[in-house]
This record gives sequence, C-alpha cells and structure tokens, in this order.
Amino acid sequence: MVNLIKKFDRYVQIYGKKCWTQKLYASSTTIIQMISEERN
Repeated sequence: MVNLIKKFDRYVQIYGKKCWTQKLYASSTTIIQMISEERN
C-alpha cells in the first residue's frame, strides 16, 4: 500500500504539475475577469 502511494505521489509530481499550473492559470484568469467586470 505504501509503495502504491509513493508511485502515485511521484506520478502527481511529474504529471500533476502541468495540470495544476494549467488549472490554477485558468481559475486565476476567471477570477481576474470577474473582478474587472465588477469594477466596470
């Protein structure tokens, strides 16, 4: 079980970073759009 968790953790570190940065970028841009729309 611990081995599986370590493998999954490594998978997340290698492949997850790309997905997370894309998700964070997407969510941050939508938040910025919402803020700018409220100001206008």
